[in-house]
Amino acid sequence: LHGTDITILAQDESLKDLIRYAINKSDAVTAVSNDLIRETKEVLSIQRHIDLTYNFVDKRIYHPQDCSGYRSEFASEKEKILMHISNFRPVKRVLDVIDIFAKVNQKVPSRLLLVGEGPDLPKANSRAAEWGISDRITFLGKQDEVAQLISLADLMLLPSEKESFGLVALEAMACGVPTVGSKVGGIPELVKHGRTGYLAPVGDTDQMAEYAVRLLTDPLLYRRFSEECVQRARTVFCSDIITSQYEEIYYRVVGSKLCVQAET
Repeated sequence: LHGTDITILAQDESLKDLIRYAINKSDAVTAVSNDLIRETKEVLSIQRHIDLTYNFVDKRIYHPQDCSGYRSEFASEKEKILMHISNFRPVKRVLDVIDIFAKVNQKVPSRLLLVGEGPDLPKANSRAAEWGISDRITFLGKQDEVAQLISLADLMLLPSEKESFGLVALEAMACGVPTVGSKVGGIPELVKHGRTGYLAPVGDTDQMAEYAVRLLTDPLLYRRFSEECVQRARTVFCSDIITSQYEEIYYRVVGSKLCVQAET
């Protein structure tokens, strides 16, 4: 279970029974956050055990990279770069991204990079025009490789209304980029408030902007956050660790099947 299979598909009455049946009849079920496990059991009245296996990143791909060679294409030396990556659906609250950036830019000269495509992109354009900051925002569209792009950023914005995990925040964390986002869903399991980023209630753009300014104006604080981001990504969400967890689940399932066959 990765999120939309429960948060969207399982909300559809025509699919709910099918998803419940598939979960109950599976030999093992995994989910990417404790919050998703909770929601699965609540929405589908599931009683069975579900294994927690967080999403992971490959440290060979996601790590702090030297982007000094082309950072100037997006911002001057005195400007900070904020970034948002998503599919620009309403649940991502892209208008909040624009509002947060506008408030940050009033205190810290900044640029905003928007990566991705989706239905709320035109609304983001309109909101930027309302704030008079369209010239400070770059729309990069859909990108297949984002590891190097993320390393350009000083801060990732993730003010979503719902996130089962928040993979983009993990990718940013692995690159040493703190996240400012919503205290919702699985995000608090990933982003440690006051250590690898800051979280605020959904829609509280004033608080999120305040947190962003705090990080962007305190070099020592930012460095501490950035270092802890990399450390947490490599020790808790490393591909080697999560792969081992999946292997243990496979061996458990295979072992139980062999025992059943032996008994019969």
